[in-house]
Amino acid sequence: MPASDQAIVERRDYVANSNDSYWLTNPKSPYRVLSPILGTAEVARSLRTRSGLIEIDRRLTGTDGFTITKVDHETARAMQFANKTLAAELTLETIGGTENGSERTGKIGHEGKSEGLPANIRRGAIERSR
Repeated sequence: MPASDQAIVERRDYVANSNDSYWLTNPKSPYRVLSPILGTAEVARSLRTRSGLIEIDRRLTGTDGFTITKVDHETARAMQFANKTLAAELTLETIGGTENGSERTGKIGHEGKSEGLPANIRRGAIERSR
């Protein structure tokens, strides 16, 4: 397959690679649909991918409880060992009746919400790109 038919993304904010698909390397700007040999597009992403995208957004918007909005060595290490999981967050939201489960359980691994991402990224529903 020629390089011109493959995904090439260059941005100044970020691109993410969770070994899931080229299509949602940045959910604020989904990539156009390419050949299925390169991965799926316009379908829900895995929990791992969604978790990564949410954590990136929290980090860059400063809603994850850290004091800076950049990723330095110490912050990356703290994020890596934060002991949190999107599956747990989604479950606690459901059984706790709160947006992030915090009323029922206290802090569950993050300080804030993902304000910058489309709301449907958390639950895995993806609107088709135009």
